Amino acid sequence: MVSVIIPVYNVCEYVDVCLKSVVGQTWKEFEIILIDDGSTDGSDKKCRIWSETDSRIRFVCKDNEGLGPSRNLGLQLARYEYVTFLDSDDWWDRHYLEEMLKPVQKMGPDIVCCDIHYWEKNENGKTSDSVSKLRIEAEQMLYVSENRELINTSRTFMWGKIYKKKLFTENRIVVPDYAYEDVAVTPFAVANASCLYRVSKPLYYYRRKRPGSLANCVARFGDMKLSLQELIFRFVHNDIFELYKKQLKKLFYSQVRFIVKKAQMVCEKEEICKIKEIYFELLVHYFPEMRKVWNGTFLVEGKKELKAALRMIAIDERQVRDYREAGEWKDELREKICIVLDVPDIGKASLLHSSDENCECRNVRIDCPFSIEEADEGRLWNLADKIFYEL
Repeated sequence: MVSVIIPVYNVCEYVDVCLKSVVGQTWKEFEIILIDDGSTDGSDKKCRIWSETDSRIRFVCKDNEGLGPSRNLGLQLARYEYVTFLDSDDWWDRHYLEEMLKPVQKMGPDIVCCDIHYWEKNENGKTSDSVSKLRIEAEQMLYVSENRELINTSRTFMWGKIYKKKLFTENRIVVPDYAYEDVAVTPFAVANASCLYRVSKPLYYYRRKRPGSLANCVARFGDMKLSLQELIFRFVHNDIFELYKKQLKKLFYSQVRFIVKKAQMVCEKEEICKIKEIYFELLVHYFPEMRKVWNGTFLVEGKKELKAALRMIAIDERQVRDYREAGEWKDELREKICIVLDVPDIGKASLLHSSDENCECRNVRIDCPFSIEEADEGRLWNLADKIFYEL
């Protein structure tokens, strides 16, 4: 029914938890393609022991090439119509396959996805577990042609989803051999899917901030640039870039913002400036209109959730300022794009775009039917998206 692809590299401390969560699934009809990518910490020995105790596990050892080539090999070896990916430091709820395959049996969507547990252990050994919900309609068939925003809201992670294998084979999707490879793959796979289905249960456990993870490696921050370029190339090469340009702009900007925010947390000031310069040039190369958002100052007056939503958009939180204090920044703002948001009543907003060359004022409709007390992260992201598309 489904092939489970698990690449392994130097995760000896975590791989037992991962594999135990798979072999203990309530759904029994599956194969595990376990690929050791040249581990040097004994992970391969653990994998071999697991393969000898469960006939559903096909174990492959190969030289170290990276996560992407391991996933590609898994796709080549997969025997079933559907495939799913699991990172070897993560794990599943024991009902993951059962719940994810229910819509497959009934309706046959191209992609099934689920909500996520973000699990973390800090340096003091204290653990935390928060649930992150996908911002898409649940328990129904969603047609991509009717909602192109799904390339964003289904998220870029390859894991936490079940795919029809033919999405990869028929569209010749090859996973690249650098970090943040998901970004180059998942949105394109979604764009080529007919329909998608969300199971509204958190079934995937993602281990955050693991030491040694590629996503946390400062030296690999530049790989996001390669992934974004590859993503754009795929859409252009398949003549669907213009069709998805609006959504790709949001996705592109979100990923650039993500990598800059990461750099701001772990890099020195000089390195942060270099990374910001690289990604700014990349962003405006494909979407020159984003220059004013990157360099803009957001002056906010009105409901508190607008400020919170704008902070989800801004590269630097210092870009978001209180309109009542604008006089203090008058000289500094004169040569910048300024955006003023004012909400006299729920559901209405005014945007003012100004610079030293011109001043444009217009009214737009921003649906905001909730108070800050009720606003969860998902709703704030929805509001941020609506504001972003007005910018």
